[in-house]
Amino acid sequence: MTRLLAILVVALVCAVPAFAGAPAKKAKAPAKPSLALLPLEGLASEKDLRAVEDELRAALPSMSYVVQKRDRTRQTLSDMRALGLTCDTGTVDCLVQVGGLAGVNLMLRGGLTSIDATADQLELLGVDVNALKERARVKVRVPRDDAAARKKALQSALVGVLRPEEWRGLLRLSVKQGLASVYVDGVPRGITPLAAPLELSPGEHALFVGLESHRAFKQQVVVPYDDEVVVEVVLEPGIGEPPPRFTSEPTPTASSTPTAPPVPQAKKTPLRVVVYDVEVVGVAPRAGRVMGQLIVEEIRKRERVSVLDSGELRALVGDVATTARDFRGCAATECFAEVAEALGAEAVVAAQLTQVGGEVLFGLRRIDPVKQEVTASFSERVPLDDTDALLPLVGKSIGLAFADVPLRKGQHAGVDVTAQKRLNPPPLAPVYATSAWGGAAASGVVGVASLVGAGGVAVVYGNGVRDAAAAKTTGAIVVDENTPLQQQRDAFGVLLPVGLVATGIGVVAGVAGGVLGNFTDWNDDRRKGEE
Repeated sequence: MTRLLAILVVALVCAVPAFAGAPAKKAKAPAKPSLALLPLEGLASEKDLRAVEDELRAALPSMSYVVQKRDRTRQTLSDMRALGLTCDTGTVDCLVQVGGLAGVNLMLRGGLTSIDATADQLELLGVDVNALKERARVKVRVPRDDAAARKKALQSALVGVLRPEEWRGLLRLSVKQGLASVYVDGVPRGITPLAAPLELSPGEHALFVGLESHRAFKQQVVVPYDDEVVVEVVLEPGIGEPPPRFTSEPTPTASSTPTAPPVPQAKKTPLRVVVYDVEVVGVAPRAGRVMGQLIVEEIRKRERVSVLDSGELRALVGDVATTARDFRGCAATECFAEVAEALGAEAVVAAQLTQVGGEVLFGLRRIDPVKQEVTASFSERVPLDDTDALLPLVGKSIGLAFADVPLRKGQHAGVDVTAQKRLNPPPLAPVYATSAWGGAAASGVVGVASLVGAGGVAVVYGNGVRDAAAAKTTGAIVVDENTPLQQQRDAFGVLLPVGLVATGIGVVAGVAGGVLGNFTDWNDDRRKGEE
């Protein structure tokens, strides 16, 4: 027994150093995902197909993928044919089967088509074998002679299928006009000026920039990978057009059962609306100012609406103490998103008056500053020489733009007929008519006073003549030219003409004042429109 215990102690003593000196196992690095690239196909020469495939295989290891060798991939395709599992490798289901048999995580299938003598078009399809779905599909233009551009194009294609979230390019827009709507591939992307360049997938995109009363700008733009393209846009006055609309849903068929329009629901909290100055092109500035005032008044007829007009907006922008940001020296159109955000605006109204030939085009839009999207748009033309025809358009446009906000009780849509004088006020200031009437009043006072004085002198003179005649008959006195009677006659001779002339001037001035009153801007609408 003693001998056995001694053997166990010796064994333990020998084992402890062995355990203590045993190196710790290193943690295994995560295995890289595996990938198989099928042989390229397409309408290109065999030489070009093999060259592009070799370049892709050479670039793939830098993408952190283990690339299956070409022979192993071809053997997998041969095995499938031997098993009778033939399928179209252009479909996702087939590529999932190939990838499963090859034992890889991702399958790539490419096609190369000759575009012209200088470039080919490469299309790559990536399929996630484990997720049983397509990962991404990209198309890139591959130059033939420019080695640097060719390498970047192939790198772009691989990033697009392997890391589609990083496959981006930039589109920078420089638009002369503010508050224009920007659409890319039918999707609204904001209101100019845009705060930052647009991030888009590399390739060709349909650009649309529209503004009421202006011809739309439409152009196909090629966005480069990991680079920026700049497009300058100048919108010309003319007839606008609706923007394209993107939809992934099929157009529903018309129903035979009519549906009732939705009933507008009143908001529990006030709708904050910012109304910008009416932009005018070829039209008198005061027409834009008056139309802006009428638009504000029309919106304020709606229930639970808080309106901030252009004057109030300028006051806020110029006073940094009243806003959360410093907007000094920043016009509303240049700080669209910032101003709307700082003021908490839920809707922005922008209108334009543009001369197009012999007509005036009036356009109005309601813009959602959060989504940077036009939610309602209105435009209509009137003759250039009949600006009064603009007045009914105020009610029509606001009724369309704020159809979801009902009118307050007792209010009626549309501007009052008295607004005609605000839009086209009489040409004269009140000072002319009031001066004429003041002159008439003064002349009348002088005329009446003179005539009354002349009448009084005449009475006194008549009595004096009779008294003098009686005295002369009795021989009591002798009347000559130096007597008071002669002076009275002279005074009468002055007062009567002055009274008649002054009264005549008063009558003429009064009539003139009445005539001028018909051409007088009594409410000072002309000055208000210029403020």
